[in-house]
Amino acid sequence: SMMEYLEKILQDHFSTSLMLMLAGLIQAEEGDEPAMAFLSSQLRIHPSVQGLEQMVALSLSSQKSETETLEILRDLMKRLLQDRPHFKCQGCGFEGKSLHWQCPRCKQWAQVKPIQVSSSYYL
Repeated sequence: SMMEYLEKILQDHFSTSLMLMLAGLIQAEEGDEPAMAFLSSQLRIHPSVQGLEQMVALSLSSQKSETETLEILRDLMKRLLQDRPHFKCQGCGFEGKSLHWQCPRCKQWAQVKPIQVSSSYYL
């Protein structure tokens, strides 16, 4: 069937767009619960903000317990926080996860500073 073919493609070559399309097809053919189960399993492997947004929308429309959605949201937020840069060069804007005494991009000394958590940079 078309669904099996698309699921095979998704398994072999993950794409957020394809995941969202499949979730929509599953929702249309089988309902909210199977679509949420599909999204949940995919988001645990391939977290994405778009996928989470679709899952939250499904959760709101189906009145399902939001525990699973919140768990996935927490996991996605942890990953996003882990992946963010912690340091930024005041001279050229270079960002990285580790402190460099000399900026790798502009070669200025002592310009790489910690990014302040209170900054609106991450909002």
